[in-house]
Amino acid sequence: MGKTGCWLLGMLWPVVASAAPVEDPTPDPALAGLEAALREWEAEAHSVHRHDGFYFSMGGHLGGAAVWRNGDVHLDATWSPFGLAIGGALADGVSVLFQQVPFSGPGGTWHLLGVATHYYPDPTAGFHAGIGIGLTRPTGAGLLSRSGDGLTAMGMRFGHGVWIGEQWSFQVAGRLVVVPNLSAGTLVAVAPSLVLEFVYQ
Repeated sequence: MGKTGCWLLGMLWPVVASAAPVEDPTPDPALAGLEAALREWEAEAHSVHRHDGFYFSMGGHLGGAAVWRNGDVHLDATWSPFGLAIGGALADGVSVLFQQVPFSGPGGTWHLLGVATHYYPDPTAGFHAGIGIGLTRPTGAGLLSRSGDGLTAMGMRFGHGVWIGEQWSFQVAGRLVVVPNLSAGTLVAVAPSLVLEFVYQ
């Protein structure tokens, strides 16, 4: 290398050295906070269109009831304009909830209060099955055997839903509620119904 080349290299070396990247071993707090926020956002995004976390539903049902009273069978229509359930997921697709379901018909009314489990085989899809148990207190002697008595109620359901938002779905299910008189070993009422509800989860 000639004298001219050495001279040019000597002139340019400070510029080249200052332009070379220098790694800072100390992490940038702002960058670390941004990475943490991004990880949190990704975790929340994964729960979109997925049955996990908090559970809330509201809706009603329409159906019928076969009622055993004084040795006779009475057929009544049953309907409910409003029912509530609240709970949460024990695991993806498995939710435990507390529910309050009012039933009304021409023969009387009763309110069911109990606990249920809903299972979604695919946590991102709408098909589900559920079972529940609770207590019901008749308020009309025409509908159940003895007005004012507390009775056990058991139910099961199969349904399907479609997503209408990031966390909201609209579900349609077939439900069967059975009210036995456990002490006498007889049936008090059997009530099949069609359930329509909005679910947040």
